[in-house]
Amino acid sequence: MSSVLAPLMHRRLWAILGFMLVGAVIVSSLIPGGGRLQMEGADKLAHAFAYLVLMVWFAGLYPRRGWTWVAIGLLVMGLTLELLQGVMQMQRTADPRDLVANAAGVGMGVVLAFAGAATWAQRLETWFARK
Repeated sequence: MSSVLAPLMHRRLWAILGFMLVGAVIVSSLIPGGGRLQMEGADKLAHAFAYLVLMVWFAGLYPRRGWTWVAIGLLVMGLTLELLQGVMQMQRTADPRDLVANAAGVGMGVVLAFAGAATWAQRLETWFARK
C-alpha cells in the first residue's frame, strides 16, 4: 500500500453509519435504567470501548488535522450526555468516572488511529473492490 491513501469511494455511507453509532451511544446513554452491567467496572469498560470505536471510526473518515476536532466533539458529547443524565430524572445519574472512561476511550482511539487503525475504511474499500 502506498503512503498516500486513496480517497474513499463510500465516505458518505461510512459517515452515515458513524452517525448511527453516535445515535446508538446517545440513546443507550439516555434510556431509563440503561440496563446496568452486573460486573464491577463493566460500565466503565463499555464507556471506554464505545468512545474508542467512535474515535477510530471518525479518524478513518477525516485527515489527521481533523482528529483533534473529532476528539473534542466526542468529549463534549460525553460531557453533555452525563449532564443530561443528571437533570433528566429518568433513573440515570451523572457519574464523573464515566467522563474519565470516555476520555480514556478517546485517548486510546487516538493512539490506535496513529498506529494505523485510521486506515480501516480504505482497507475495507480495497478489500470490497477485490471481491
